[in-house]
Amino acid sequence: MITIRSPGDIERARLPPHLVAPVTKHLQHILDAYPAYDSDDHGHLILVTPSDTDAKLGQQLGRRWGENGFEGVEYDAAHRCFVAVVLRNNEHAITILVPDEPWLDPDIRQRLLLELAGDAQPAPLPDR
Repeated sequence: MITIRSPGDIERARLPPHLVAPVTKHLQHILDAYPAYDSDDHGHLILVTPSDTDAKLGQQLGRRWGENGFEGVEYDAAHRCFVAVVLRNNEHAITILVPDEPWLDPDIRQRLLLELAGDAQPAPLPDR
């Protein structure tokens, strides 16, 4: 996983070109919400990578992926990634970008689809 806490982190991370725009956009949302932004107080962004597992993500999030209560999940079709938000308190949120790639753990993808659909069946997405 790649943790992004500042615009400089985006440059240092050498992200795949198709993920620079969504990572930048969601980090900017955090920065705009808090003029005196401090990542320890207000949160940060995580980009899930091919080496991430449920256990590894659980260490960062405090709970395994399947046990997390997401504040919301959306699908960014233009950049083929899921965007999930976990709230730690009223001011601290972790935004998680999950590329919808063939390497994505099927259980993680299924959980995101269920979150998107609410209690209904998962919404169909384009084939990878």
